[in-house]
Amino acid sequence: MNQFNKYLQQKQVEIGKSISNHKIIYLDTNYWIKLRDQAKKENSKDRVLFDKLTELVESNRCIIPVSEITFYEILKQSDINSLKDSASLIDNLSKGISIVSESERRHLEFVNFVRGKTGGTTLNLQETIWTKLSINILYKVFLKHDPNMLTKDFIDFLSILSFDKIIDKLQATGILTQFKFKDDVVALNIAKEKYKTENKTFNEMYLSELGGYLEVFETDLNDSMEYVFFLDYDRFPTDKEKENINPRHCRNMIYNLSKYNKLKINYHHLEFFLS
Repeated sequence: MNQFNKYLQQKQVEIGKSISNHKIIYLDTNYWIKLRDQAKKENSKDRVLFDKLTELVESNRCIIPVSEITFYEILKQSDINSLKDSASLIDNLSKGISIVSESERRHLEFVNFVRGKTGGTTLNLQETIWTKLSINILYKVFLKHDPNMLTKDFIDFLSILSFDKIIDKLQATGILTQFKFKDDVVALNIAKEKYKTENKTFNEMYLSELGGYLEVFETDLNDSMEYVFFLDYDRFPTDKEKENINPRHCRNMIYNLSKYNKLKINYHHLEFFLS
């Protein structure tokens, strides 16, 4: 783990500690939109909700974090003024705080699971799952575009960049476009009908879902196992060591431990990764 990643984790822990005594309230996109539309109206139920949430946030009693999902859902708005109003509201009630991305949460939870089952020190997820929305959204963009830009100073700059300012910068560069992705409901229903007879019990359904999940995220889970190795040995496996690793070992281990209800594992179950 390089110094940059350590600094990024340090920032996450700082944010987590800063809101450790706050009540966490999650709002889906519909509620954000309702609050935006009713914020200027008097004597409405949503205005009462808006006033109460504002009071709680300003008194440091609660925080209303967002996620990358909220960010992209908000970008579905075609009217730029409504989009900016939504961004401004989110900035005020979230204070720019965001839960880390889905892939990062998956990584942290898996690392904690393995460490907990092998006697290692677990992470405090209440502190490590928080970041700033600007970092959450832009970090991987810059990582892919120019990793050399990712310095401590640049992370500090990103951490104070508001949702509203992100919209302004996207608009100024001409790359602000309406986000139009949505689930293919027809395809989902077809797949549901196609496979509905394959599982007759809850356990069968669970194992089918687990198998599909492990297949899709096999590479991510292997990367997380390398991080577990790093936590134990203060280094990552060498290329030579990784030559002896079957990429399906992790996937098969999790599936079979679940299938045969053998989750009380010891450290020697992980030795085959480097044997």
